[in-house]
Amino acid sequence: MKANRTMKRLRSLVFGMVTLATLLVAMGNTPAQGAEKGGVKWMTIDQALQAQKKAPRPIMMDLYTDWCTWCKRMDAYTFINKKVVKYLNEHYYAVKFNAEGKEKVTYNGSIFEPKKGERTHPFALGVTKNQLSYPTLIFFDKEGNLFQPLPGYKTPAQLLPILKFIGSEAYKTESMEDFMKHYEE
Repeated sequence: MKANRTMKRLRSLVFGMVTLATLLVAMGNTPAQGAEKGGVKWMTIDQALQAQKKAPRPIMMDLYTDWCTWCKRMDAYTFINKKVVKYLNEHYYAVKFNAEGKEKVTYNGSIFEPKKGERTHPFALGVTKNQLSYPTLIFFDKEGNLFQPLPGYKTPAQLLPILKFIGSEAYKTESMEDFMKHYEE
């Protein structure tokens, strides 16, 4: 009987240790709470377009959905990278846009407002030319003109040269391939 009680305690102890170890590993793989402090300065598309009128910069819009795993991964790993955060905050207006959101957007004199029963925001459809994929980064030039949608998950190492290529306006004089030959982080 004493052996039976000892086995139960041992099982409980092992179960508790495994649970604790699992929690510690899981916590180590997520960004720290408050990562937004000192992180990317996100704004709405309307705020970014207004800010462009005062101080022209390109816009990078992160088109996401709440259910998109790769979107969450970009938030957790790419958009907390110090180099990405620094470059975005210094050279871009960064926009978070939920492709299934319900807010009204005014862009180039047109009003985009989701209709009841429609899942995808009409602005998301317009800027992706009906080629929806999540996440998609949408780039606008300094005048607010749609420049380039870029679908798919990007690591910090993949995103940073793209940000610099567009942010420095190197695209006006060379291809991305040529830019990468002399690119330095």
